[in-house]
Amino acid sequence: MADGKALDRLIQLTGDEELAAAYALKAGVDLSLWDDIYNKIESAVENGKISEKTVDEAVRRVLRVKFLLGLFEENFAVEEKPEIERKEGARLNLEIARESITLLKNKSNLLPLKKKGTIAVIGPNADNVYNMLGDYTPPQRKGAVITVKEGIASVAGDSANVLYAQGCGIRSEDVSGFEQAKEIASQADVIILALGGSSARKFGMAFHDNGAVVNEDQTQMDCGENIDVAQMELGGVQEELVKELAAFNIPMVGVFIQGRPHSIQNIEADLDSILIGWYPGQQGGKAIAEVIFGEVNPSGKLPISIPASSGQLPVYYNYKNSGGKRDYYDGDGDAMYRFGYGLSYTSFDYHFAETEPLVIERDTLSKEKVNLSIEVTNSGNYDGYAVMQLYIKDLESSVTQRISELKDFQKVWIPAGKSTTVTLSLSEEDLSIWNVRMEHVVEPGNVTLLVGDSPDRLQERKLIIQ
Repeated sequence: MADGKALDRLIQLTGDEELAAAYALKAGVDLSLWDDIYNKIESAVENGKISEKTVDEAVRRVLRVKFLLGLFEENFAVEEKPEIERKEGARLNLEIARESITLLKNKSNLLPLKKKGTIAVIGPNADNVYNMLGDYTPPQRKGAVITVKEGIASVAGDSANVLYAQGCGIRSEDVSGFEQAKEIASQADVIILALGGSSARKFGMAFHDNGAVVNEDQTQMDCGENIDVAQMELGGVQEELVKELAAFNIPMVGVFIQGRPHSIQNIEADLDSILIGWYPGQQGGKAIAEVIFGEVNPSGKLPISIPASSGQLPVYYNYKNSGGKRDYYDGDGDAMYRFGYGLSYTSFDYHFAETEPLVIERDTLSKEKVNLSIEVTNSGNYDGYAVMQLYIKDLESSVTQRISELKDFQKVWIPAGKSTTVTLSLSEEDLSIWNVRMEHVVEPGNVTLLVGDSPDRLQERKLIIQ
């Protein structure tokens, strides 16, 4: 099956819709989505550009799939769909959002906030339903989505005075909302800034054949299908808004709702705490508020590296060491926040249950895994999840390997003051490489095992493969 409008591209080769249909059918495309090419199959057959045999072969493959699906059975009937259990869906969404939110910065332990005083909630993603969701989101029922502002107000309750101003849009250059934002900021004890991006498409938008929005003025999107940007900074005047509010010298929490990383090097110093909320879904505003007020201890870890600027790209943790320097002449070469990074309100201490090098025989790996035991203690004051990560660094490979590779991780709940044993494992697949003969094998040699709850807190242990 071809994607939408894909077969229209064949006109660039043929200059003729009937020939385009012929090319596609002969290439094995049985179904087409959202184009006019296959509407010309009948006339192409009549004009001798497509044989009936070619059409029959495509039809036969389509019918075979329908037979396999049972669509031609005599007793075939469309089953009534069960009533959607919205409560269970909401519960799952809330739990996923809670565990996904990633704390990147927490200067002077500003978070968690206490439910008191005046809180100013400001920003283009503070009270926008569709910005909480991903690309191609269908219309939402009223009240189905909890925004950041609504979550803050609900979780804080009557104990705090919550004020709100949008301040600016995602990509708009309009600064007329700055004055209201500064007005409520001047009254606040703390500012929560909901910044970032959006994949929200307005219903009824006009699109090009390739899915891109025809008129960019119709949208505040900066992410999503066919929404590409050359720079990674926050769109519009969001950085200016941060600078204006920073002048009040009031503690600020930055909450980033986004489907891709943004470069925040220009405003990172202005934000005392930074939370990445991603697109947290319908219950996202509640989950974010629970984290901000300490009802939930953040446990998310970055699944990507966040660069300081687009000039650093590509930035990823598992690169191959070329021998060249990492830094640029005019800037740092490392990511601002690395893959696997994420803070917690508590702290974890850990050590290997055994410290001597592990020794394994290659022949045994097909039957059993290499298990690594780590003693983990929650040494802080909050219950929380520890996310223990296992990376490997192959030191004696016959071909160039990456400087490290994540091979396993475990997320375990540990109450404050308690300890547990976490077991991380390596399989034959984890330790295999593609050698120069393109054989997938485990080679003998030394491997460094790196274990920790953050890429900047890894402990080493040796693995000897014989």
